[in-house]
Amino acid sequence: MLNYSLLPSLYIKPRAIESGDEFSAVLSLENINEEEAVTVTSLTLKMPQGIKLLSKPSGMNFNNNMLSWNGALEPNELLNLTLKLKAERTGPKEFELDYSFREKSFFRTLEKKFSINVTCGCPVLNYIIGTLSEGKSANFEVFAENSGEKQFNNLRASYSTDIPGIKPEEFNLGEIGKYSRKNILKESIPSPKKGESYFFDAVISYESDTEERFYVKRKIIISYDSAIAQENRAIEPEEAQKSNTENLQIEKSDDAPEADSATEEPLPGSPVVLEGKSSSLTPAIIIAAVIVLMFLLVLLRVFRRHKSKEIKIERPELKESREPRQDYILEK
Repeated sequence: MLNYSLLPSLYIKPRAIESGDEFSAVLSLENINEEEAVTVTSLTLKMPQGIKLLSKPSGMNFNNNMLSWNGALEPNELLNLTLKLKAERTGPKEFELDYSFREKSFFRTLEKKFSINVTCGCPVLNYIIGTLSEGKSANFEVFAENSGEKQFNNLRASYSTDIPGIKPEEFNLGEIGKYSRKNILKESIPSPKKGESYFFDAVISYESDTEERFYVKRKIIISYDSAIAQENRAIEPEEAQKSNTENLQIEKSDDAPEADSATEEPLPGSPVVLEGKSSSLTPAIIIAAVIVLMFLLVLLRVFRRHKSKEIKIERPELKESREPRQDYILEK
């Protein structure tokens, strides 16, 4: 008899899930024993917070956020229980499965956990700035951009800045549809003087269709030396506290689980000069390459010198003998 004849699995489709997505989960129960049936006396699947059940098989019960089933499986029988689910909150999610079964006189109680991660195709803050020239004006645009396939609601924006002629503001922008932008600022601003800079700190917040609220922060520095145009990046709150080098954050409200980090590409027309840490790898790579090249040259010279040496072979003297003459095989 096999140990643990009941083999449960949970298959999620699709593998990549965003907040608001509907997806399928197949709870597969297989009796891998070829000779004996197993009786499942109790099986419960606890749903994680932020995952909503839309439909289930008629043979399963649902109560207190837990699905349950019991029954018998014949030898080598495979049973698939398909669930229709919806992701309402972002972050890591864990399904907890507890099950008990009996085969002959053996009774076993086991548990398994299955994990998924729900991400967000969230809108980001982006900007475009024209060419800076002292004494002249430059176009400056700041906007919320939604490059995803979902609409977000209750979009609010606020900013503070030391750019001359622009006062801090806070206002509502309503909804932001899929593949769309909402302007936050579009002005012609005076270029800063050489060696000086302006700052522009912007914040937006919005809700998903499942009422999960997100906050996006971005700090923009306008100067000749560093026109910051780093890639938009969603940063978890804990990560944002550890690093002061990032200029974009996406955070969720305090009562929501943490989101995964994500990366967005900057729009065409964004400043080309990027602010970041210089890499120390290039000099090391060059030095290593020179050492390897020198070593190869030394090996080549030794090889050529070895080939150029003449190999002297002394032929043994042949003495007169009545024995038949022997041929000598010379080995180099």
